[in-house]
Amino acid sequence: MISVDFFKKLKQKKIKKQENTQLITSDLVNLNVANKVIGKGLAYDDEYRLIKQSGLFDLEYYERRYKDVSQKKLDPIRHFIRHGHKENRWPNEYFDPAYYRKAYNLEEGIIPLTHYILSPHAVLNRTSEKFDGSFYYYLHADVRKAGINPLYHYLKYGKNEKRAISNTVKEQQKSKIINIPSKLSKLNISIIVPVYNAIEEVIDCLDSVIENTPLGKNIKLLVINDASPDESVYARLEKYTGLTGVKIIHNKKNIGYTNNVNYGISLSGNDDIILLNSDTVVSKNWLRQMSIAAYQSDDIGTVTAVSNGAGAFSVPKSGWNDMPVHLSISHVARLVSSSIDSTFVTTPTGNGFCLFIKRELLDEIGLFDKTKFPRGYGEENDFCMRAVSKGWVNIVDLKTFVYHKRSASFKGEKDILIEQGVTQVKNDHPYYSGAIKSIGSSSTFSKARSLIEDKINKTSQSECIVKPKILFVISTRTGGTPKTNYDLMRSLKDIYDCYVLACNSKLIEVMRADEKDYKVIEKIHLKDPVNFSTHRSFEYEQTVRNIIYKYNIDLLHIRHIAWHSLKLPQIAKDMGIPVIKSFHDFYAVCPSVNLVNEIGELFIDGLDHGINNPLWHDETVTPMTPSMLNAWKQRMTEALSYCDQLITTCESAKEIILKNLPGLQHLPFTVIPHGRDFKSYTEPKKSFPNNVINVLVPGNITLTKGKDLIKEIKALDKDNNIEFHILGTCDKDLLDIVTYHGKYHRDDFSNKVKVINPDISAIFSIWPETYCHTLTESWASGLPVIGLSYGAVEKRITQHGAGWLVKNNAHECYEKLISLCNNPKEYEAKLKLVAEWQMGYGAYNTVSRMTEKYLLIYQNAFKKAIPEKRTLGIVLKGYFPDVPPTAYVRLVDWKHELSASRNLNVEFIAWHDLLTDKVNNLKQVIIQRDSIPLHAVDWCIESLKINKISYEYEIDDDLLNVPAVIDTNETYKNYRSGFEKLLRNAQCVHVTNPTLAGVVSEYNNEIIIRPNKIFPHRWSIEIPNDERINLSTDDSILNIVYFGSKTHQEDLNFLISVINEVNLKQPVAHLYVIGCGDFSENKYMTRLTPPSSRYDIFVDWMKKISHNFDLGVAPLVDKSFAEKKSPLKVLELNALNLPVICSNIPPYTDVVVHSKAELYKIDNDLTKWSSFIKSFK
Repeated sequence: MISVDFFKKLKQKKIKKQENTQLITSDLVNLNVANKVIGKGLAYDDEYRLIKQSGLFDLEYYERRYKDVSQKKLDPIRHFIRHGHKENRWPNEYFDPAYYRKAYNLEEGIIPLTHYILSPHAVLNRTSEKFDGSFYYYLHADVRKAGINPLYHYLKYGKNEKRAISNTVKEQQKSKIINIPSKLSKLNISIIVPVYNAIEEVIDCLDSVIENTPLGKNIKLLVINDASPDESVYARLEKYTGLTGVKIIHNKKNIGYTNNVNYGISLSGNDDIILLNSDTVVSKNWLRQMSIAAYQSDDIGTVTAVSNGAGAFSVPKSGWNDMPVHLSISHVARLVSSSIDSTFVTTPTGNGFCLFIKRELLDEIGLFDKTKFPRGYGEENDFCMRAVSKGWVNIVDLKTFVYHKRSASFKGEKDILIEQGVTQVKNDHPYYSGAIKSIGSSSTFSKARSLIEDKINKTSQSECIVKPKILFVISTRTGGTPKTNYDLMRSLKDIYDCYVLACNSKLIEVMRADEKDYKVIEKIHLKDPVNFSTHRSFEYEQTVRNIIYKYNIDLLHIRHIAWHSLKLPQIAKDMGIPVIKSFHDFYAVCPSVNLVNEIGELFIDGLDHGINNPLWHDETVTPMTPSMLNAWKQRMTEALSYCDQLITTCESAKEIILKNLPGLQHLPFTVIPHGRDFKSYTEPKKSFPNNVINVLVPGNITLTKGKDLIKEIKALDKDNNIEFHILGTCDKDLLDIVTYHGKYHRDDFSNKVKVINPDISAIFSIWPETYCHTLTESWASGLPVIGLSYGAVEKRITQHGAGWLVKNNAHECYEKLISLCNNPKEYEAKLKLVAEWQMGYGAYNTVSRMTEKYLLIYQNAFKKAIPEKRTLGIVLKGYFPDVPPTAYVRLVDWKHELSASRNLNVEFIAWHDLLTDKVNNLKQVIIQRDSIPLHAVDWCIESLKINKISYEYEIDDDLLNVPAVIDTNETYKNYRSGFEKLLRNAQCVHVTNPTLAGVVSEYNNEIIIRPNKIFPHRWSIEIPNDERINLSTDDSILNIVYFGSKTHQEDLNFLISVINEVNLKQPVAHLYVIGCGDFSENKYMTRLTPPSSRYDIFVDWMKKISHNFDLGVAPLVDKSFAEKKSPLKVLELNALNLPVICSNIPPYTDVVVHSKAELYKIDNDLTKWSSFIKSFK
């Protein structure tokens, strides 16, 4: 804890050097801005130089994070000054403009970074939740004494020096350990959903429960229809009959809400109960979290979730909260559960919208009072107050969010029923009124609400916190497995929020994949380590349960289980999450890992003797015996039987595993080879070995990697015709007979090989490797490979032919190597096959291709069957509502029409939703333009195909043939292959006009022409006079407005020429430009900047300023490109009741407007346009 006195002294300390050098004097020139301490009123050029020379603007970070800036090759600092700071874009990884602006209450117009640079006490400012300057000074006295701005120091020096900026790695004793029942999945729970009409809400509720709850023998869903008058309720509910764990009951006559609930409880035997309103929607892990909350103490009788609409139990504010437009229900649920580690608040009552009730409580105090509360509303308050009087505790679980719609059952009667219920509760429980106030006054609840509100406001769909969460399990941190796992995690980062659980038997680490390596975020030292003999640790198991709960894990993928408890798969299943197990060696068969004994003998069914146990060194290790080997296989089979899916990297490995663990044969088992990305391939050599052959031996060359074989070959090589070059590591006894080139990083492998210049590579593993990365790296480096006929090496060389296979026999290996010294034809043939591998399979089997296979595995693990899919998912570019104007024009504004015509619910989804369990809900999909990143196009198409979901493709411009003058960054040119794939695989394609349909027909014959149109809800709302925005215009001349995207540079250039011609002799017109391309402002041309790039906000702003203009213009210069566009610009200007001049070419030639404002179609001729504007009145 940092003392207050420390900060006081720091603030009072006046160092002249610091005042003159807020950053470092050598890095800042005198900008004559010393007096502008708050950054207001600076000239643009001064502000630009100030920021540029401050050392606080990370150009590389800004371009990497904001692709629109880098793709358009904009100056990042200029973009930040003009637009970025208004859009809360970060100038570096540790400066959050929105946070800074709010924290220091900045005036409008001040750029937060400028204020920070010029503020006298900048060193004390917190720049984001990530970085606190005062805390950095406290940790690093040398920086404080030097008077260097702490953020500047950290960016330039501290980060590379790995200086701490906060306590990022949490130790176990600082983390609260939650009591998680070891038999969580054995709890018997009945979820009771009372139904009365409102069938659409009911279906939403039931589908969410089925998708997000492990229904079965222990967990049951009881749906009781209380004689709903709506006949459709019966037919719709009938579809759920027969589903696992679901029971549908129809009351013959209406018995009222409370009687209905009591009836459900009576049918539930000895189960715990969850009352769930039929107008709720639950999300992932809701039941797991509420069950854990309920069993924190024997005294807890009820648990209530938090919600958007549950009165005192609502977040982020009490009462009703509209859902944020930028986040879905599942996003908010994940955000809440990920923001709150584990917080329970004691309350005097609960809320029946989602209420967990223990059976022991029901047995003690009885059911709900049907006499006083026959129709509900108050019955749960009475019940909970009765529980308190008997010594029970009611709590609210702040980690579980359940969405609650406004009641659809009783409509107008609700207020009356509530009032009656509250009156009855107050009469029966005199302390209720006072007790209920404790919920709102709880500091814990208040802090949680503030945190959740802050997270909701700051979080977008692209951030990890709202994504499904995978926990990968690894043991060793060296070798190919953790590296491949890191590759996979990085490839998944846009889709899943990935964590790593590592353990060395004594220390548990929770990690994430950073830019270059794993980053530890939490450490837990085990007092009770995992040991070899039991492969268990009670402390480990409790800790892992807490990790799964705390980090809200949705799926467990075990890459290696050494040093972890064998109960790990069962723990995950107990907590309701799918388990995937990968095999990268044969540890599951035998603790030797590679089936080789200490003298190099291979035992394909495992070692039943000896002490070759490379991973375990504790006191419980003893030599293997036949009975120990059988016991090992038996306990591995039992542990892994809880898995949902098995994966390995080669068919030979799969065969060995299933042969030795036949009890796993019923589980799905998939082979997914490791994918690798190479920046380039080394072309195979043109020269051939002559008398002497140089052999590269890559990797960790020990006994199992062929150390003894190399010795034996060299013993036979009397004339030194074979020169071995080891790249990696090797035992010392090899150094006298080989040339050792040191270790390598996998990214440097190819360059080091070029320096060594070998003729071939040798893979002398004496065990059946499951993949062999060094084989891949050798082929990528242009080398044919000689390998032993074991496992993946044998399979892969046989498959691709780019090498030679030999037995584990020194004479045979020696003879083969010598034969290659003077056999150019055979050598050349293998070089050609290496080149074929590089151009074919090597180029194909990338990390992206591997990721696609894993994505489908994960997606399938989450799959739950619901009776009826009712959602049309629309994939927009970006995240709604922050999507491009074309998304609003072509799809967002069509939402209600699309929903009505298809009888489906419409959701605007992100591209990565197509790769998760979100597809469970999707009946149809519409994909727009380049909304899917190019690298993910194949993934998404394959996912939709596997899940039998058809998609329609929406394209409103000829994006396949965008002129170079418009596509200056080659964005569309580079995406062309993506356009073609999306077009060809679509069920049909939506376009705006027949000309564009002609272009698209080359790829797809099923075309729907859906012209653009103006929607009244967007454009036809009258703006009151007091909301209009008046500009400083000159009424004596013509005020012209032009707006569009930056792709209209040529059109803008034409307009500039027209305006210059019009004003050549005297002022006639002033052009106001919104958006579009680049130009220099002058007395006849002004740029207007809208408050937001969002189309809905832009349209609202345009309506407020349109009265300032006399004329709108819509030129289109490139006829061949323009004819495939829509007349939208003219329609929009016309909707503003402005007369419009447009180019007399398609798509404007045939456009018809339906307002009093005139439309003038003029040929694209400078003189004609100029003359018309001069004559316009």
